[in-house]
Amino acid sequence: MSTTNQYNDKEIKAGLNKEKQLEVLNNTVTVTYTGTKPSGLSTTLKDKTKEVVKDTNAKKGRARVSATVVESRGNTLGKMLSLCQQATMDYKIGTHPSDVRGVRLVPTGKVADLQAMIDEKSKQLDELRKQALKEWDTIRAESIEGLGDNISEVDVPYDGEEFLSDFTISVSWSAAPMAIKKGTIFEGMTEEIANKVIAQSEKTRIDVMARNHSKVLEPAMNKLKKAIKKVAKGDRLHQKTFDELLEASAELKELNWFEFDVINDIVRELQEVGKIQRDHLGKAGSATRKLATSAIEDVYKQTERTASRLAVCGL
Repeated sequence: MSTTNQYNDKEIKAGLNKEKQLEVLNNTVTVTYTGTKPSGLSTTLKDKTKEVVKDTNAKKGRARVSATVVESRGNTLGKMLSLCQQATMDYKIGTHPSDVRGVRLVPTGKVADLQAMIDEKSKQLDELRKQALKEWDTIRAESIEGLGDNISEVDVPYDGEEFLSDFTISVSWSAAPMAIKKGTIFEGMTEEIANKVIAQSEKTRIDVMARNHSKVLEPAMNKLKKAIKKVAKGDRLHQKTFDELLEASAELKELNWFEFDVINDIVRELQEVGKIQRDHLGKAGSATRKLATSAIEDVYKQTERTASRLAVCGL
């Protein structure tokens, strides 16, 4: 399968044929992150907001004063928040974005590892919850003190056990949408029409998945954009910046489920710029920095263009 369009001359080709593409799709499930956090971690100070709106002539709804309700800096509550945040990122590793927001596609062979990771983080959260409960009186007292005169507008949770129980780390699983299987019998429908329906179903699933490949390029684009800024102007440039591009290359290669050649091209280009050695570059503004910046910018433009093409065309 291949297609061309206005973005560039190279055809978009999948390395897998139709049968292999369907095999990939039929061996996936969906996962949704269902972890939770308390809703009252921050709040809007209504009286202060009214004062700011009045004093600055801001339009209603365009300015607000917010406050942290429960102190999380330097205590176990902060560790709980960090763990929950890490879980929301880690569950995406090795998974593919779907056409439904918040839902990821997972190869059946990775389900056990992903669930084990979530279970382990949930156990860690339970241990932190126990410690935070022991610290709760101190956490609450520091929260009240930190709010100062604004405490009149804020209700700091009193029951630590109830508040902390709202922290959870979990995922839910379900079957992934599949194309209609060959041999399915449709009452009152001729075999010819039934085959057309099945063929269209298969094409739809493949096209949706093909276009979703544009989304797997987004993390690489973010890392490239970050690298461009650091290499061009950063005074504190470290090898880690380039190592992250190598990591992005490996992640992208793993998520190129249909083996698109245009994505493989980007994987190779990311590997090349990821091999740049920081010690071989001069200071910001030097000729070597400019050359490195230009190389990374070229990869970014290629990645951005490819993402646009895949999103529009699919297969």
